[in-house]
Amino acid sequence: TVFATRPHHLAERGSDRASRSYCGGMGSSDGRKKRKLAAGVDGPGSTNACIVEDVTAKIGVQLHPSSLLDVELGVREHLNGLLLRFNEQLDGVPVAYRDVRQGSKAAVVSPYFPMCRVNVRASFTLIRPRVGAMVEGRVTEVTDTFIGMLLLNLVNVVIEVGNVSGFSYSLFDHRWKNVKDAGHGISHGDVVRCQVLGVQNHGSGYITISGGLGKGCGNVEFVKERREEREKREEKKEKKQKKQKKQK
Repeated sequence: TVFATRPHHLAERGSDRASRSYCGGMGSSDGRKKRKLAAGVDGPGSTNACIVEDVTAKIGVQLHPSSLLDVELGVREHLNGLLLRFNEQLDGVPVAYRDVRQGSKAAVVSPYFPMCRVNVRASFTLIRPRVGAMVEGRVTEVTDTFIGMLLLNLVNVVIEVGNVSGFSYSLFDHRWKNVKDAGHGISHGDVVRCQVLGVQNHGSGYITISGGLGKGCGNVEFVKERREEREKREEKKEKKQKKQKKQK
């Protein structure tokens, strides 16, 4: 299995600071890394597992004549160039590939330019953010107009002010606070769950996810604590009801 190992920067959309992000490297030589990628920032069973998929696809590789002495190396270099960039044919961002097999021993020579086409089949691990999916990322920037996050250390997520439902920005401590519970806040460095509202393709392999905060979204740590408190209350209530039935 080959994983992306080089750092990469996502493209900027003009002067829009919300589209800036860093694309970190992924280095590993075994299948456990794929599970770590799916787990993301929240450990095993993370919400992010829903946007990581394994697919097998056919790819047409254009090789320069100089690569014909070592076709396998030429194909590998081409596939390495696909990593960490959105690929329309694969409909996702490939972060790893494996099980590369050449479709035929003969290469097709192009009549228009000095290249040879080789068809290969390979298995890819892709990041495929779908509209409606719930994802979790770490907050990298907080302003009064948007919340910027990094998903799986690879993809930029932008939650614009119009999609921050139930929260208001505090100029005093530079964070977003829940209007119903001031203890529920979103600050730089927090892990936040949001819903995918759209995916923008900026060209040249760069994408940005448009996110929104709605029901079940927000600071993951806070939501988890509130859920555990609710479960404890329900468990206590259930025990009390059982006790009352036994007494009757």
